[in-house]
Parts: sequence; structure tokens; C-alpha cells
Amino acid sequence: DVVFSPYQSGEIVTCGTGHIRFWKMANTFTGMKLQGALGKFGRVDLSDVCAFAEFPDGKVLSGSKSGQLLVWDGGQTKLMLSRQGGAPCHDGNIEVCYLEGNEFFTAGEDGWIRVWDFDTFDQADLSDDATELYIEVEPLREIKVGDDVSIMGMAKREGAGDWVVQCAKGGLYKVPFHGQGTSKLLSFHAGPVIGIVTSPRAPLAVTAGSDGTVRLYDYLQRRELHQSVFNKAASKLIWVPKEAEPSVGGSVAVGFSDGVLRLLSVNRESGFKLLAATKPHSGKINDMEFSPDGKQLVTAGQDGVLFFFRFVGSLSHIKPVGFVYPTENHHAINSVSWSHDSKKLLVASHDGSVMEYISPGGTEYDVSKSFEIELEGKPYVFQRPADAAPEPEDEPEAEADEEEIKDGTE
Repeated sequence: DVVFSPYQSGEIVTCGTGHIRFWKMANTFTGMKLQGALGKFGRVDLSDVCAFAEFPDGKVLSGSKSGQLLVWDGGQTKLMLSRQGGAPCHDGNIEVCYLEGNEFFTAGEDGWIRVWDFDTFDQADLSDDATELYIEVEPLREIKVGDDVSIMGMAKREGAGDWVVQCAKGGLYKVPFHGQGTSKLLSFHAGPVIGIVTSPRAPLAVTAGSDGTVRLYDYLQRRELHQSVFNKAASKLIWVPKEAEPSVGGSVAVGFSDGVLRLLSVNRESGFKLLAATKPHSGKINDMEFSPDGKQLVTAGQDGVLFFFRFVGSLSHIKPVGFVYPTENHHAINSVSWSHDSKKLLVASHDGSVMEYISPGGTEYDVSKSFEIELEGKPYVFQRPADAAPEPEDEPEAEADEEEIKDGTE
């Protein structure tokens, strides 16, 4: 964060990972320059600082990763503000801190908004014989936004009498100043969306994100219907083709960063239902694809494993067939693609190699000791076309001597 001082001309405060810095404009022999002094944490543990607010006299109140409030004076910590018994002012990082009138407002990843008395903070000081660095304070009032809310930002709406609060887990909330009647305005992914697929049967879309959520939307009504939360980031999402799952509803296959594959049925009314889960990879699932006949599924991982599955009757009866390593050094596999007749599979790896495998089909392998199997395959070697030789440039014709042109003699 970076803020110009509202009270001291030519002063700026910045904060971030492991630091807070105090800047002043200085008149040097080469002109005006901005000079910064790194804040000294002293006896306080070094911390990331995400939010701060300035006192009118130049002191600064900042949050910390531990949830304690710190008062800075002269570029170093003056004291720490804690609740009774040394408990932190927030459980976790403090993401919001601002001064309005005679009150400080703070909010953090614990989902609480707390209001503190300015005079208590302004007059706080340690006695000469103090053995602790902190002074105990209690908020004037506090508001719990929600049990599963991690506040990362908030904006005050003057005329409406409320705050709009952003949740780090994906959502916007309307929180009245008096704390009663909090409502959720929007729900969304808290991070990159790694995939989106649509139903071939209904106006439904499914998304998966790095926040570990899988969400179902009605895109005609433009609203979220359901979501399921998992403990790892999703890395790949595909809609199960009708050849593999002919039921009226529909299903999705979701790969995760920990190598887990989950098959989920999709229902507009009830949301997602887990049909099957297995862990074919030790790392992220990069790609996966059903065979065109719907009888097989192959997954490709960051661990260099290409894993084959077949289905016995339904999606809930997924049977592991076995795996192969397309590259000797187990390079990550980036992409897979079935042939139209489901008999062959192309595999592209991170080292630039491409392999073609014959599908295991209905072959039964002895996997009593290991799921590693042998498949017939061949590499494709691609050669860059040779650059065409440049055409020789036409040499300019020698200019005839003026005398030769006249009489043909020197």
C-alpha cells in the first residue's frame, strides 16, 4: 500500500512484505528527492504490513500478520496494542486500517470489523518500568461479517449507511454500520478460473478455480446456483460426454493440483454429487480426455504419468487400467488427444516430444504389484523445414561508356 500523508506535506508511507517505510521530500544539491527510512520493528517480530493509518501528529498505526496493532513513532515501533491478556486485536492478518473522526476502523482475515477509540490509541504510552511492550485495549464495538469470511478490503457508502466488504474467499458483502442485516451481494472465485464448461442439455455452466471451488451457474438467469469446496486448487475441468454418461443430468470430471481426480454429477436443484474419486498422480493433473466412444478416460500429470481408466456400467464404477511414462526422464505431460476411433492416443510432453500409443482397450493387465504397464507406442520426430535458399540478386548491368555508346570505340 502507499498513501500520501493527509497531515504532513511532502511525506508518504508505504508498506508491504516484511516492511513499512516512511518517506520525506528532501532538498538536495541536485534538487528535490524522495528519501525513505525503513521502519524498525525492534522487539516486535518482523511482519508483513498490509494496512496502516496516520495520526494527525505524524505517528502511524499499522496492522501486522499476527493480528496485533503497532504504533510507530520516528520510524520505529513505539508500542503494541493488544486485547486483554496480550491477545491479538484480530486473529490473523489485519487487511484494513483507517481513521475517521475520533475512531479507528480495522478489519482482518478473521472476518471481524472492529472500531477503536482514537484518544486511547493517541495517549497510549509505556511506563518506564514496563516489562511488556503492549498496552491492553478493547474495541468500542465490533461486527462479525460471517463465519467463513476473510476480509481483504472494504469501502464505505455514505448515503447507504453501510460498507461493501470484499472477501478473500470470493464474495462481496453489504454490512450496515450498526451490524444488523449483513447480506451477500456477489459470489465468485477467489483467484484464477482454470476452466469453464457448458451443459449440452441445459443452460448451465460449471467453473473450477484455483481457490478449490467448483461452481454451477444458470447463464440465462446470470446467477450462481451451487458450489462445492475442496481443499486443493482445481487444475483441469471437462464435461463428461454423453457417450460416457447418457443420463439426463450430466457430469463433470475435475482434476486437482494434488493429483486427485473427482467425478461429479451435476443437478440444477441439488448441485454436485460425488460419484467417484481417485488419485492417479503425485502432482497436478494437467490434462484429461474421454475417448470418443466414452469407454475410457486418460489423465496426464505434472509427474510425467499417463494414466488410463475404463468404466464398468457407470461413472461411479471407474476402474484403473494402468499407467506409462511417455518420456524416460518423466517430463510433465502437457496435452493428450484421442483418435476418432478411440484406438490411438497422442501425447505431448513438456520436453517437446510427442508419442502415439495404442489404446489398452479392454485388455486386462497384471497390476497386482504395480499399475505400470507396457503399451505399444511410437515417437514422432518433427523436423523443421529447411529454409529456402535466398535467390541470387541480379547484378546491376555495367553502365556503358559514353564514348562507346557514341561510336563503339574507346
